[in-house]
Amino acid sequence: MVKDRPDAPPALRTALDGLWDWDLSTDKVYWSPEWKAMLGYADSDIGVSSNEWFDRVHPSDLIPVSQALAIHLEDQSTHLEIDHRVLDRRGVYRWMRCRAAIIRDSAGVATRLAGSFSDVREP
Repeated sequence: MVKDRPDAPPALRTALDGLWDWDLSTDKVYWSPEWKAMLGYADSDIGVSSNEWFDRVHPSDLIPVSQALAIHLEDQSTHLEIDHRVLDRRGVYRWMRCRAAIIRDSAGVATRLAGSFSDVREP
């Protein structure tokens, strides 16, 4: 984890957010070790699929999360922020705040979505 690395900049060492970066063309996602640790996982326990997130979203929150993502990807919002529950390794749902921004190419096509997860306990 970044906060345990003495060579990391101080701002990164103090950040408690889990970062992610989703390449939409390959559907591969970089999930930071901090996000994995928030959920009780080691870095090697979670792969690079977007389903690593979606499969852990509480069933009651999956539609609102999917709708918020779709609206954001269709360029109907400038910023994505949504609170939802995510299943941790112990089988407990934890409230997370997802914030994200979309990256588009020169033609306006969405190429990446990047953001953070914060553990907010209760919304």
